[in-house]
Amino acid sequence: MGKRFINTYVKYVAKKPILFFAMVCVFVFFILFLSLTTKTSLIQTYDGTMTGNSIVVNTEIKTAPDKIYVYENRNEAVFLVSVTNIDHNDSTTTFFLNDGTELSEISNTGIVKIDIPIGEISLFERIFLKGGKVYG
Repeated sequence: MGKRFINTYVKYVAKKPILFFAMVCVFVFFILFLSLTTKTSLIQTYDGTMTGNSIVVNTEIKTAPDKIYVYENRNEAVFLVSVTNIDHNDSTTTFFLNDGTELSEISNTGIVKIDIPIGEISLFERIFLKGGKVYG
């Protein structure tokens, strides 16, 4: 059995690299297929001030999301919060939150960051076409 395997290996890999090229083609196809079918979120990050059950952002935001991500430090905890209403004033946007009880632990300083999902993009487009620099 061992000699038969060695002869088959020499025949298809050493003399004719058909198996090697087939494996390379399969893996390249697999990587392209996964990168084209995997979707990643596009997010826009803003600085905000939390007051009670609302977050005030000092820029006017055109999108009206149902859910936003709120955090003080992204490495510690990120909270997904439902938005009930959005109010646009002069150059500020106020997000009224559904329930701010889970945000009580980050409201000590009142300064938070919010991430707003603005769309999806394929992993292939993000890496190969945009070079990782996607800002919306």
